[in-house]
Amino acid sequence: MATKSANNFILISNFIVLVVLIRLCINNNYGIIDTTGHDFFPLLNFLPNFFLTIFTDILLPLLVFFLIQLLFLKYLSFIWATAMSVVATFSYVGYEFKNFLIDVLFNWQGLKVLEGKSLFLIDYPNVSLAVIIFLLLAHLSIKITKFDFVQIFLLTFLWSLFSIYSLSGSLIGIIFWFFYFTVKLYRTKKYQNKKIFINIVSNIFLFFVVIFFLKNYINFNNLKLENLIIIDLKYFIFYFVLPIILILTIFYFYKIDRFEIVVKFLHIYILMLSDFIVTLVFLNFDKNFVNHEFFIYPHFVLHFYYFMPIIYYLSRPSNPFDKNRQSKGSNLKKKVSYFFNELSIIYLPVLFVMIAIYTFLPGIFLL
Repeated sequence: MATKSANNFILISNFIVLVVLIRLCINNNYGIIDTTGHDFFPLLNFLPNFFLTIFTDILLPLLVFFLIQLLFLKYLSFIWATAMSVVATFSYVGYEFKNFLIDVLFNWQGLKVLEGKSLFLIDYPNVSLAVIIFLLLAHLSIKITKFDFVQIFLLTFLWSLFSIYSLSGSLIGIIFWFFYFTVKLYRTKKYQNKKIFINIVSNIFLFFVVIFFLKNYINFNNLKLENLIIIDLKYFIFYFVLPIILILTIFYFYKIDRFEIVVKFLHIYILMLSDFIVTLVFLNFDKNFVNHEFFIYPHFVLHFYYFMPIIYYLSRPSNPFDKNRQSKGSNLKKKVSYFFNELSIIYLPVLFVMIAIYTFLPGIFLL
């Protein structure tokens, strides 16, 4: 349970994000919501435009930030969790924060790409809502402990129902959920293999039944955002191969108990596997589908999540035995720990400043 001071920090960080979102709305004259092609937001047309703007441009992105922050706070310190949550939340279409940092260092002219851009989650409130649903279902899936038949069936139904709103998000979730509850059932040893098999088959049947009855409501014609994600070999290496290589390297050099990794981060690597499978399936099915708005953001959030175990282990305090040893390996571990702990209070605030510049720069171009 979070301490009172930790809760205060969470409230303060969310208040700052709220102020930033309000300021962005004022700076960029947001307020005209185009509900064309959106499945949900026409239902809110009865609201005055001012209140609709508050809901879509401020409250939804704020809730996305809060839910991402909660996911990271389970394992990371407040400053690390908040830094990763901010980077995941504040992103422009076709111009990620890492591109901004590269241009700041090597190509100032490249910053003009930001001219006239607006935040992805503000321009596409449908995506904000899809991410919120995805994160809430992920929270529920990870949080349950009993794994009885009713809980498993209910979550299978909810992940399946999500396909109405986001097909790729639903598929990532349902594949993750099938793998996750199967492993959990097997590890709890509450059920015999026959009952586990019946559980799997019945839930797969439920998924296909729900999809069959909802097939006419699943939208394959979402908005397309060209050149937002380039799915190539570098994409797979950076987001799938690199996190695995890094965690295996840490496992080898830090002598981490493999059981600890499985217990703590099993859900992350199952999510990575399901993300990888769905990406390959959609690439084979329709290469243009990776530019659909609902495909993009669950993947973007998950890409940050895959690096969380690495930061968790590297930011842990040094082992007392390593502190007293003078070998090259121990000295390297002490330096790594120093970088991810003591030095983080220097470079992470700098990162926040850079994110603020990145966020408000399009407004400066317009002045």
